[in-house]
Amino acid sequence: MNLSTCPRCHGFTPAESATCPHCAATTTTTSRLLGSISRAALAVVSGSALSVTLMACYGLPPCETTGDADGDGAGKTDVNGTCLADQLDCNDDDATIHPGADDAVGDGVDQNCDGVDGTLCVGEGEDADSDGFLPPENDTCVAGDNVDCNDDDATIHPSLDDTAGDGVDQNCDGVDGIAGEGEGEGEGEGEGE
Repeated sequence: MNLSTCPRCHGFTPAESATCPHCAATTTTTSRLLGSISRAALAVVSGSALSVTLMACYGLPPCETTGDADGDGAGKTDVNGTCLADQLDCNDDDATIHPGADDAVGDGVDQNCDGVDGTLCVGEGEDADSDGFLPPENDTCVAGDNVDCNDDDATIHPSLDDTAGDGVDQNCDGVDGIAGEGEGEGEGEGEGE
């Protein structure tokens, strides 16, 4: 049974009925047509609101890809428009290049498809010394990656100034002394030596 909406009381009426059973208003073909259009518009708007609400709660649908020519498990083509650039295979002719691959620093090749040569190291785990910097997540992290090179000592982290010549790399840049001075520079220049 098809139902339409009464233009006066907005109650549901049988589509073939000439009068509303609730308020006895005359239902015309035009009002039934407008009722159908308004219901369709409401369904679209409600569906959109529901989609936005679901995405806010559960995130976007998962990235779905096709076109895995090299057989590495990562596709080159985004099926539903939800993939980020670093979720797509940036070289579908080489199975060693795909999102999530180990990316060696300095070889000129972006193996993990994140747009840079080398693994971007951001740190992970807990900040044991509470200095605001996390320890490296793996051994591919290098000096200058903005991770805590000594998570047992709060006086050592990337945002500190590094005292030259004390034998300690306070700013985690890989050298003893202020970044850019080079290891050992500053020693013997009027510092009591």
